[in-house]
Amino acid sequence: MESDRRITGVDGLLEFIYGASERVLKYLNSADLVEILRTSTPYHPDEIDGLSKDLIVQDPTKITIQDMMLYGQIRDALRKAENYLQEGTIQQWAVGARIARTNPSSIEYITSMSGEEIKKEESKMEGVEKESLVEKPQATGPKKRSSSEEEETKTDEDIIQVVEQMQDLSIK
Repeated sequence: MESDRRITGVDGLLEFIYGASERVLKYLNSADLVEILRTSTPYHPDEIDGLSKDLIVQDPTKITIQDMMLYGQIRDALRKAENYLQEGTIQQWAVGARIARTNPSSIEYITSMSGEEIKKEESKMEGVEKESLVEKPQATGPKKRSSSEEEETKTDEDIIQVVEQMQDLSIK
């Protein structure tokens, strides 16, 4: 699965190390660290990465060091939990988090509702469902031909008859 998410055209994580990070790497002077970064293939984010981001990052234009640290911790915790959670749980959470991130005002409205308001909304929805299920089925018996359809058929038959009669005539 991870091979499907690999970023093509990039040899390793080392390609993303530049600027101040490059100075830190030079200062550490570790061939092992360089080799790890050079041989580790970067990948596109998965559900766990997205969920971790949506849980911690409030404003993508103002990510703090603390946000980065907590993101890594949440991601690690979710990767461990993935082993014992029911299959599909993290994917459901990730979808919910994307919805919440995309439409925060609706989520704010829903989460601020009281239990009584939620029951009222559910009752309204059930009423709509019941109405749509109770709709009377329309009769779909054999259709009668309209007079215009009958006239068209008659006209077509007349034309065929005239053409046949003309073929039978022989003009000398």
